[in-house]
Amino acid sequence: MRCSKALKFLAFLQDGALSASDEGALRAHLQDCPACRNEERAFARAWSLLGTLESAPVSPCFKESFWRKAREAAPRTGELDRVPWWEWPAGRPAFALASLVLAALLGTAAALKLLPGKAGSQAGSPISRWTQDSAGNPRQGGFPI
Repeated sequence: MRCSKALKFLAFLQDGALSASDEGALRAHLQDCPACRNEERAFARAWSLLGTLESAPVSPCFKESFWRKAREAAPRTGELDRVPWWEWPAGRPAFALASLVLAALLGTAAALKLLPGKAGSQAGSPISRWTQDSAGNPRQGGFPI
């Protein structure tokens, strides 16, 4: 166990909130590390001093006042979940990519619909009216002016 993790676990050790495996790993680390062992002793002294303090009197309306202020400060249900549609791509890269791919596909489909293809397949398109005569044969001489 590293010292940074051991220092985080010290408060949980005093509370008795560590699992057996974590407590065993921490105790093994404390045997090998004098710096963490000193921190553990300081935690234990502070914990024992906290036990000697008397409880401060609490006003009768404290609980009601506390919960009222907590409800006022809390966000409304679903308030944080609502995101305007114009902000969707900013927080969702996959959505932005899918939108770009869809736009590219729609643009390609629209362009292919306007370009002349096989004979008769584009009979009603605007370009076919310029490039074919009334019988559907290709015009000679290019576009009429």
